Amino acid sequence: MNPLPIDWAQGIELNARTLLARESKAIEQQRLQTVIILQKVKADTLSSGFSPISPNDTFYTVAHYVKATSKRLVTLVTSNFTNDH
Repeated sequence: MNPLPIDWAQGIELNARTLLARESKAIEQQRLQTVIILQKVKADTLSSGFSPISPNDTFYTVAHYVKATSKRLVTLVTSNFTNDH
């Protein structure tokens, strides 16, 4: 069960300040009791390899917010995959 008000927190779904504020408020209310899994690479370029998400990319506004306001960030999986496999 997702405790946040949106499943995929992407810019296209959070295109109004009120929607982004609602998501940010939900994150803050559950910060100590919820684990948030963040996407670290762009999905649309996976076929060519891993491309990090730019801090200026507004499509991932909530991910940027969580990274900027979290005291603890844990990398769960580190991959050594390359395009040569």
